[in-house]
Amino acid sequence: LIARYGRWVSFDPPVDAVTWPLWALPIALLGAGLLFARGRFRRRR
Repeated sequence: LIARYGRWVSFDPPVDAVTWPLWALPIALLGAGLLFARGRFRRRR
């Protein structure tokens, strides 16, 4: 599959200049979700 479609279909792509969003996006979404939840719970009190 990698030969045909590239590293984007790999289950464990290497971290480099092209694939860094694959690694950074889940961490960024988790952080944004935690900040959102924190803000929602803080307003209820």
